[in-house]
Amino acid sequence: MNNSRRSGAWRLSVFADVRRRGETEQDTINRLLAASELSGIKASDNPRYFVCVRAEELLSRGFAFVKDGDEDECPEHYSVDLGAE
Repeated sequence: MNNSRRSGAWRLSVFADVRRRGETEQDTINRLLAASELSGIKASDNPRYFVCVRAEELLSRGFAFVKDGDEDECPEHYSVDLGAE
């Protein structure tokens, strides 16, 4: 979790995408884990790393997935704004 300097809000990094044609659910999870590692976030080194198969729960609670807009941000990376406190 990081405090975004641009928004002033706490944000949670999320790696998300739809399942590609021919991918199993596990294939999609593995692809997203690989994307997170390429972004420098390793599940093995992060005690707060969770795998959630569906984003619907977060969306139904009013959270939004936003792009940071960083030049090196991978397509699968989003941030979820958790608020200012």
